Amino acid sequence: ERVRRRGYAESVGEREAGVASVSAPVHAPDGTVVAAVSVSGPASRFGSAPGRRFRAAVVAAAGDLARGVTSE
Repeated sequence: ERVRRRGYAESVGEREAGVASVSAPVHAPDGTVVAAVSVSGPASRFGSAPGRRFRAAVVAAAGDLARGVTSE
């Protein structure tokens, strides 16, 4: 629920030790999630809270892509 409320997810070492990521969903006009945008890199460069640094860009990119999606 927290991810839905914030509109993005962040991970530091959860799937792979030493890797951090920030992801956001791409929604179709009907609200379904049809894709995701993610940026990942070394946790040593992303820090312990990568969402602070990258969330705006990732969420904006997901929004840009969503505007190009049509429901069929």
